[in-house]
Amino acid sequence: MTDAEQLVEYRIEQAEESLESAEVLLENGMSPRSVTNRAYYAAFYAVLALHKLFDKRLEFDYKDRANPTEASAVENIRIAKEFVARIKALIAEP
Repeated sequence: MTDAEQLVEYRIEQAEESLESAEVLLENGMSPRSVTNRAYYAAFYAVLALHKLFDKRLEFDYKDRANPTEASAVENIRIAKEFVARIKALIAEP
């Protein structure tokens, strides 16, 4: 498993843990503010896991001799379009 794949897995685990915490807090009658905080972080960590381009940008901006190809640029556009479309779909849900 690559470092990037390990990071994605870790972020998903963080998201699931935060979501579980939100549910436990809610079930135990805890503050809606605390529940919302944990729910927010669940979504936040999931977004970090989805955002594959972030790692690529860091690599291309800061790694010595990083040389992105046109093919990788095309793939990055595809990933960005899919990411934006999914976020828009989630926002549009009632």
